[in-house]
Amino acid sequence: MKTKPVKDSSYLIPDGFRLYRLRFLFRVAAPVSIPEKYFPADVISGAFGQALKKTVCLMHSYPSKQMPCGTCMLLNQCAFPKLMALPGSAVRPLPRKYRDHPKPFVISAPHLKHKYSADETLTFDMTLVGDSLEYLADILRAMTLMGADGVGRQKPNAVKRNAGHPLVFTMASAVNGAGATFPLYANGSLLPGVEPIPWTAEPLEKAPNRNKKTEIALLTPLSLPEKHAGDFSLNHLVKIASSRIQLLSYLYCGTEMQESNHTVTDDEGVEPDETVLQEVSYACSSRRYDNRYRISGNTGLLTFGTGISRYLALLRTAGIIHIGLSTSAGFGHFSIHQPPE
Repeated sequence: MKTKPVKDSSYLIPDGFRLYRLRFLFRVAAPVSIPEKYFPADVISGAFGQALKKTVCLMHSYPSKQMPCGTCMLLNQCAFPKLMALPGSAVRPLPRKYRDHPKPFVISAPHLKHKYSADETLTFDMTLVGDSLEYLADILRAMTLMGADGVGRQKPNAVKRNAGHPLVFTMASAVNGAGATFPLYANGSLLPGVEPIPWTAEPLEKAPNRNKKTEIALLTPLSLPEKHAGDFSLNHLVKIASSRIQLLSYLYCGTEMQESNHTVTDDEGVEPDETVLQEVSYACSSRRYDNRYRISGNTGLLTFGTGISRYLALLRTAGIIHIGLSTSAGFGHFSIHQPPE
């Protein structure tokens, strides 16, 4: 039996789902080079995790007393296990069908380069989900420490005595809001009394034309589980977008888990009309599971027929929090637009 088409997919987004979008701007102090085999946003994410632990872990200054986070008595009070979604730190139990707790943030950095010269600027966004906002001060301090510690390595022709050492950059500003316009950090210090506001989907320049095709631009590699590899159907995209939003909202916004059984109907254009995709692969590492692996995904363009316009509210929100694998490290970021006449 066919499912009746919906007029708008906003009902698939739980009431109370909250996102906070931060934008960081750094000034590069010296040439930075990230090896081509690594995804730049993943390198930033890893460096942020290390800096966060240095910032908040009480045991970090006492190497002889360090212990795994899972056995620490502060597991449920510390920002590090909460933001890294380490086992045992969650407030709510993970629904049975899911294997891992997703992290309550994503780093969006589709334009990060592998090489930067001195005095260039480096910019990326971080989107926080729900209650993770309470760790905002720790996040900002960790970002400044990350810049001081540096990421990447020097160019091969750098001065020999410094070759191979991470290079530093300084955080110039951090802003927040719909469109990221409200300052949170400037002139080397946090700005007191600034209340972050939830992110809401910016309105389209004009109402979507339901008689036009819509393009989904995969800005960073979209990596899907092996059994779903290559499935870019609208039905699958709606399913994984809805499932991710529901899970994040349940874990970090306190809403109830309400899995949607909605199915895109055949007359809504289930398969993309056109795909222009490129497969890429990067080396990655996981501190949570202490392993190294490679992750493959697709970038490019998916063009859908007119039926997708009903799902713009859901998909545009999913583009902000990413979909697929390794989302917190910047994978699975996409945008949606309708090409001009």
